[in-house]
Amino acid sequence: TDVVQAASQAAYLVGASCSSGQPRQEMKPILDAGRSIVASSSRYLSSAKNLCANPNDAPNLQLLSSYGKGVADALRKLLEEITSRAPGQRECDQAIQEVSQHSATLESATLGAISNTLQAQEGTSLEVFYHQTLSALRAMNDDVSKLTVIAKAESEKLGYQVSETCSNFLPMVNGIVGAASSVSDQDTRLLLLNQAKNVADSLMEMMYASKRSGGNPKAESSHREVDSASSATLAAIQELSGTMQSASSAANAVQSFVDDIEQAMGMLETPLTAQPSGSFQFYQTKVLRSARAVAKGSQVLLTNASNTSKAMPVMADLVASYVELSKDTHMAMAATDQEEVAFALRREVQSLGRCTTSLLLNMSSLSSDPGNGSLRKSLAQAARSVSTEVSKLLSAMKAGARGVQACDTAVRELSGIVGDLETTALFADSGTLVPEDMDDNISKHRDDILEKAKALVQETRALVVAAASSQEKLALAAQTITAIAKELASATKLGATALGPADKGAQVMLLDSTKEVVNTLSDLIAASKNASGKNAGEPEMEELRTAAKLMVTSSSSFLSTFKGLEDEAARGIRAFASAMEAIQVETDNLRSPTAPASTFSPEELIRATKGITSATAKAVTAGTSGKQDEILAAADVAQRFMIDLLVTCKGAAFQAETPEAKQQAISAGVQCGESFLAVLEHVVSTLEQPSPEKKQQLPNLSRAVAASVSGVVAAAKTLKGANWVDPNDPNVIAEEELLSAAAAIEAASKKLASLKPRQEAARPADESLTFDEQIIEAARGITNATRALVMSATQTQRELVAEGKVTQDTGGARYLQDEEGQWSQGLVSAAKLVAASATQLCEAASMLIQGEASEEKLIAAAKGVAQSNTQLLMACMVKADPSSDSARRLNDANSAVTRATEMLVGAAKDAVAHEDAARAQSTVSQPMGAVKRQAMELSLLEQVVKRERELDLARQNLEIMRQDKYKKGRK
Repeated sequence: TDVVQAASQAAYLVGASCSSGQPRQEMKPILDAGRSIVASSSRYLSSAKNLCANPNDAPNLQLLSSYGKGVADALRKLLEEITSRAPGQRECDQAIQEVSQHSATLESATLGAISNTLQAQEGTSLEVFYHQTLSALRAMNDDVSKLTVIAKAESEKLGYQVSETCSNFLPMVNGIVGAASSVSDQDTRLLLLNQAKNVADSLMEMMYASKRSGGNPKAESSHREVDSASSATLAAIQELSGTMQSASSAANAVQSFVDDIEQAMGMLETPLTAQPSGSFQFYQTKVLRSARAVAKGSQVLLTNASNTSKAMPVMADLVASYVELSKDTHMAMAATDQEEVAFALRREVQSLGRCTTSLLLNMSSLSSDPGNGSLRKSLAQAARSVSTEVSKLLSAMKAGARGVQACDTAVRELSGIVGDLETTALFADSGTLVPEDMDDNISKHRDDILEKAKALVQETRALVVAAASSQEKLALAAQTITAIAKELASATKLGATALGPADKGAQVMLLDSTKEVVNTLSDLIAASKNASGKNAGEPEMEELRTAAKLMVTSSSSFLSTFKGLEDEAARGIRAFASAMEAIQVETDNLRSPTAPASTFSPEELIRATKGITSATAKAVTAGTSGKQDEILAAADVAQRFMIDLLVTCKGAAFQAETPEAKQQAISAGVQCGESFLAVLEHVVSTLEQPSPEKKQQLPNLSRAVAASVSGVVAAAKTLKGANWVDPNDPNVIAEEELLSAAAAIEAASKKLASLKPRQEAARPADESLTFDEQIIEAARGITNATRALVMSATQTQRELVAEGKVTQDTGGARYLQDEEGQWSQGLVSAAKLVAASATQLCEAASMLIQGEASEEKLIAAAKGVAQSNTQLLMACMVKADPSSDSARRLNDANSAVTRATEMLVGAAKDAVAHEDAARAQSTVSQPMGAVKRQAMELSLLEQVVKRERELDLARQNLEIMRQDKYKKGRK
């Protein structure tokens, strides 16, 4: 009752309906369903009211359940009535029924074709059926495309479009059946009918999908069904159209092709019914692909102009490519925001259509008169026109995508930069990346590299923003960032070159880091191209953001690498600064009155000055070259030798006999330290800011150090007084070297004394034992004789000094130039050779006993001992009296050495001869045939020739070495 009263209120009342007749009849089921809902609801509520008064009343509870079911049934009925009367639903049902009926016609015709009972229709030609079918298929193709859009979003147009689509289905069926009945080939009949049934089945699915979608934009699942059914229907129509065109006559087919092209050209003048689903770049790719297909088809058609059977499929493909080109161009025109680009695209595509039409008509004329040269020439001209128009279209398309084109160009340029960096890295790795200016260093290129790297990071942000903007901004951003990348690569190559081949690892590291930045930038530009014109939520934009993050990370890594290399380049300067600080501390300590921890002799002080000259030379060389390894080595040597000198100077000064000598030594040491610090400071200044003027000042500063070192040497002489012995005195040097040689020979003798004959199972026990004992004894005899000779030489040298034949002049540097100095040098050199040759003899004997060397090596070592002893004897006899006792002792010692050497050489040669004879006997005594013996003789002859050649070569090398030694000795 309450529901009835509520429904009767004035707010729910409407004016009297003006409908009558058929509309009123259509509304009656909906009104009846509404009244049924009201009545069922009233009874349900009344039953619920009674049940509230008596909840345990079972009959009322049963009635309530029954009335509830009635309400649900009434609601379901109302929903079904409303749904069945939604816009387009009735038309979809009618279309499904019509398609089903016509499909039955196709099925019947197929059975007739199989049984050969399909009767030809009289009064109509096959060409008429082909034309009728193709016209219907073209109309259906357009109608299905429109229905695909309307079925998803425009319910008010659905009924009309469904009816329009089905209106062309019957003419298509009639045309197919008529064509199949007129074709004599059984396979062609069945092919046409089967493809027509495919069109009918896919069209049926399209109608069902359109009915379910109902033009509801929110029914996304139904939209996917519509798209799938539409694709299948269009594919079936295209397949049947291709078959019909191939089966039709040449003239009708060409006319049909011309109609298709003209229709595609006219489509460009009409606005789109829906917005394009892709970006301009997406359609640009499709247009370029279709345009190339058109150009290729024109050339293939020209090649097959004489063969009509081959030319027809080529023309069909050519027209299909043009139609596809026209559709994609239409979408591209709608996707671009540049009106001039859209106008240029429409103009060029229409011009291409006219050239393609001319090509087809010329082909049709040539097929009817294949021998006409004028027609063939016209066909070739038409094909060239098509190629020309395709080129114009491609240019217009690229003009509409300047940003994308700029991105492609940038990627290619960056690829070239990567290749250049890789080549430079190869040169660096091989150590051939050398700067043209040896004064160049990485500090000169620091600001330029950092500036370009920071600019690259800034332009990365600009490129990301430009990707979501217009093509002009994208093109400008891509060109700018590529130019900066080129400048960064050039600056980095200069910086890597400035590091020098001595630090080739750093060169390669810097170049590889730059290459990584350029590769990442290339990926970023490619991502920007793909993201151009996309919305913020699309996957391409997410890929662009990821590429931008990688670019920033790569740039940060590059900056870290560069700063690390820059710090590495400054390591030498820091080492010099540390050395200067340590030397300054030790100089101040030298001035202080605090007693030193250790004491030193004046001789040790003079010896400490020797390293200062070397340290100064290394510092000057490092300042001139700027090489890191030399700088670090010079800083280490400078600190070590200078501190050693200062410490030794203080320890020696505090041992002075007079205060004046002490003060002189301290002042000389301080002066030396300060002059050396001046050199190091100037070297650091030269390394930080190199210039030719600064490098020219280094020799003057080094001379000041040399003068201060001379002052330290003079102070050391003052510390010792009159009893001081100059360690640079050649007589002192000669005596020390002779004693050192005697000690070395003594050590060699002890080593020989410890040797024992080896035991080898490969030789007879008696022979091996005798030979080894001979070797040991002979070697011992040689070392003993040599030791005696060296001791005699030492005694002779002392006698010469005592007799005054060799003076003890303390002239210092001139020792190396006067007669006594040269004699002392010869004596020292001879003593060193004796010690070295005795040691080599000991080692050769030891290796021979252990089986690790041959007898030839022992013979050579023994001869070397004899030669060095002869040289020592001659050096001693230059100043000695030949009739003196010392000269006699020298001759006796030399004779002993000669005899011992000859004995050792003879024993070794006998052993070698014995072994060679035994080896030769064992080789020759083996049983062998004539052929094998001849081969053995050839092998032995070959060995003889080879050994003779090796002997000649060894003699030549020995002669050259001795001549070189003689020349150096004279110098």
